[in-house]
Amino acid sequence: MTRTWKRHRVTLGLVLVAAVLALVALWDRGRVTTDEATGRKLQLFDAWRPEDVSRVVVDGAAGRVEIVSVADADGDRSYRLREGDVERLADDQEVDDFLLTLEYAGFERRADGVDPKTLGLEAPHLVVTVAMGKLSYTLRVGAVAPSPEGARYAEVEGGARPKAAYVLKPALVKALEEEPRTLRSKQLSPYLTSDVERYELDGPAGRFTLRRAGTGGRTTIDLVVEAAGAVPSRASFRTIDAWATTLAKLEAARFLDDPGRAPDATILRVVPRDAKRPRAVLELGGACEGGALVRRLEPDPVAACVEARLVEALRVPASRFADSYALGLPEADVTEIKLSDDSAVVELARRGEGWHLRKPDEAQLDANVGNALLARLASAEGELVSEADAKELGLEPPQARLRVVGLPDRAGGPSAPEHVEELEVGRERDGAVHLRRKTDGVVLRLATAAAAAFLPAPSALRPPVLLDVPMKHVRGLALDCGGKRQELTRDGKGAFTRVAPETALRADLTAASELAEALRTLTAVRWDAERREPRHGLDTPACMLALTVAVPDTHGNTSPDDSKEPRRTHKLLLGAETDGGYFATLEGSSAVFVAPRPLVAMGREWLLDRGALLVDAAEVERVVVAVGERRLEVLRRGDAWTLATPSSPNDTRATTVGKALEVLLAEGVVTLGRAARDEGFDAPKARVTITRREGAPNLELTVGATADVRGARSAFVRRGDLDATFAVSLARLSPLLDAP
Repeated sequence: MTRTWKRHRVTLGLVLVAAVLALVALWDRGRVTTDEATGRKLQLFDAWRPEDVSRVVVDGAAGRVEIVSVADADGDRSYRLREGDVERLADDQEVDDFLLTLEYAGFERRADGVDPKTLGLEAPHLVVTVAMGKLSYTLRVGAVAPSPEGARYAEVEGGARPKAAYVLKPALVKALEEEPRTLRSKQLSPYLTSDVERYELDGPAGRFTLRRAGTGGRTTIDLVVEAAGAVPSRASFRTIDAWATTLAKLEAARFLDDPGRAPDATILRVVPRDAKRPRAVLELGGACEGGALVRRLEPDPVAACVEARLVEALRVPASRFADSYALGLPEADVTEIKLSDDSAVVELARRGEGWHLRKPDEAQLDANVGNALLARLASAEGELVSEADAKELGLEPPQARLRVVGLPDRAGGPSAPEHVEELEVGRERDGAVHLRRKTDGVVLRLATAAAAAFLPAPSALRPPVLLDVPMKHVRGLALDCGGKRQELTRDGKGAFTRVAPETALRADLTAASELAEALRTLTAVRWDAERREPRHGLDTPACMLALTVAVPDTHGNTSPDDSKEPRRTHKLLLGAETDGGYFATLEGSSAVFVAPRPLVAMGREWLLDRGALLVDAAEVERVVVAVGERRLEVLRRGDAWTLATPSSPNDTRATTVGKALEVLLAEGVVTLGRAARDEGFDAPKARVTITRREGAPNLELTVGATADVRGARSAFVRRGDLDATFAVSLARLSPLLDAP
C-alpha cells in the first residue's frame, strides 16, 4: 500500500492542484478582477464579459424591451427579443451594436454630493438591467442634468464598486432611449433559401409552389415549380437566384400600424426544412406612402412599408420560373461531363484550374478548351415543348446522351450527394434537335447549331491553335472570297507582290501582312463537329483563304530565293456564319471548327494599295478643288501652300488643302474596274485637279456618294488614271472638301 501511494502521489498531487485551480477560476468568475476594475474606471460597468451576457432589460417611457442571448450547439450566438408582451424577431447585428454601446458606456462626470431628490432616481426616466453570469448591474437614468445640454443623472448598482451617481453624456442618453427600439429585425422573410423546403404563392398571378426536389443540388438549383394543370418542371436557378435575392432584400423601410388585408394581395408562405421552426407567411401588396405594403402574418406579425419594385418583383407567375435551359446548374458547379452515343464517348473532369480528359484517351486538356465546351452546354437554351410523340421528336431512340455531375449542397454536410443531371439528345428534325431532361422529363427544342455541343466530338477537345508558322516562312497568299480572286507572293525581305488580279495597283503591305499574320497563327474560336454537315455550308464554300509557307530542312533552314524551295499550302475553307464567326475546315481534314469573324472580314477585302491617293507635295504645282459652284485654287511655292488669289493673312485654307492631300490614305479598295452605280459618280460631289511639275501627268480625284465602310463614315473616291474605287473616311476628306 505504501509503495502504491508513493508511486501515484505525484499524479494525485497534480490532480488536486488542477481541481483547486478550477474552483478558484469558478469563484473568480463571480467577482470583478483588479485588472478589469482598473481598465474600466472610465466606464459605467466595471466589468464586461460579452460571452457571459445572458439578459438585458430596458424599461422606459416607451415600454419594456428584453434581450435574451441564446447559443446553439456550435456555440454560435443569437438573440430573442421581446417588446412588452410581444415576441419579436431580432436583428442580431443591431443587438450586438447595442451591447457595444453598453460595454463602452462612459460618463461625463461623477455627481457626488448632489441632492438625491435632484437626481430624479425615485421614478427613473429609464432602467437598464444586465445579467452577466454571476455578475449583475442596474443602471438607472434620472432627471435632466444642468450641463451639458441633453445630459441626465444616473446611478449604477452592481459589480465591485459602491453604488455611485454620474452625469451621463447626451449621446449616451440618446442611444439608451433610441437604440432599444431599433433591435427588431427589418428583414421580413426570416429564412435563407438554403433553409427553405418550399415556397407557396397564391395571388392574382396564380397559385403555385416552388419545392425542393431533394436531388442534392445547392440552394437555388434544385427547386421544382408545380402549378395546377401543368407538369412539374425544374425551376431555373437564374430566375430563382434573382427572385430569392429580391426576397432577401425585402426589408422594412418603416413599420406601420396594421391596416388589414389589401385587395389583390399575394400570399407567400415560406416553409423551412427544419420542421421544428415556424413557417413564415407574408402578404405582398397594397399601397403605403412611398412604397408598397407587406404584412408578415407569421411569425411575429408586423406591417411594413417597403420599396414597391421589390414587391412587384416577387409577385410573378409560375411561368417565370420555367427553366428553358438544358443544364440546371451554374458552370462553376460542374465537376464532370460525359457525352456519349453508339460510337463514341467523351468524358472529362475538372482538375485544379483545368480539365482532365478521361475518354476517349487520358490527357490533360487546355483549360480554355474544356471551359469553351462547358460554356456551350450551359448557354444552350431552347423552347419548351408540350407533350409529343417521342419518335416524332427523334428521341426514340435518342442519338446521344449527356451526363453532368455538379457539386453537392454546401449546407448538406459531408454526406450530401452530388448533383447529377442527365439529358437525351434527339435526332435532327426540320432544322431542330429535341433534348429531354431526365430529371423532370421536360423536352426542349434547340437550334441544330446549339445542339451540336451535346454530341460526343473528340475533335472539339483539340487545342484551338491550328497553325503556328513563323512569319519568315510565309511565301504567299491566295484568296477567293465573294468573287474577289487574289494572289500575292512574298519575298525573303518581307515584301508582298501582287500576281492577281490584273491592275495598276500594287499590293498593300499592311493589309497583306495583317492577313498573313492571322492565317499563320490560325486559332479556332471553338471546334464544332467531327465532319461536315449541311448546316456548315462547306459543300460550296463562300470563301477560300490559302497560305503558302516554306518547309524548312532538317536544320530548320529555308531558301526564299530558290524556285525549288519545298513549300506547303494550307487552304482554309469558310462556310456559313454562326455564333462567334464562320464554320470552317482546313482542306484535308474532316473536322469543322469556327473561324474568327475578323479573319473572314480581312479575307473579303482587296489587298491593294490604300496609299494610291496620297500626293507628294514636292511634285505639285497647283491644286483646284471644285465642290458644286464653289472653287478654290491653291499653289505650291517652295515648301509652302498658298492661295492663288491671296486673301487675309489669317486664311489657312491653302495649308489645309495641302495637308489633307498629303494624308489622304484610303480605308481600302471597294471596287476594281468600273464604278458601281450606287457609288455616286454619275453626279459627283466634288473634283480635285492636281497639276504636277516637270511635265508629269495631271491627277484628278472624283468624289462620289457617302456610305459606312468598315465602321467609318466614308466617301467613294476614284483617281482618273486608276480603274478602282476607294473608300476614304470623311474625317480625312472633309477638310479638303470644306475649304472652297
